[in-house]
Amino acid sequence: MGASFRDRGKISGDTIKGTFTIDWMGHTRTKGGEAERLKEQLRMTPRRIGA
Repeated sequence: MGASFRDRGKISGDTIKGTFTIDWMGHTRTKGGEAERLKEQLRMTPRRIGA
C-alpha cells in the first residue's frame, strides 16, 4: 500500500491557483488553494540577543 500525490496549478500574473490531491489506502482527499506574490518585501531588523 502506497500513497500518491498530485498537484495541478496555473500561474496568472502574480497569482497561483491550483489543487493538491492525495490518494492513500483507498481514500482520496483534494484541497484547493490560491497564493499571491507579496507586493512589498518583508524587512527583517536584526536584534541583539541578551541586550
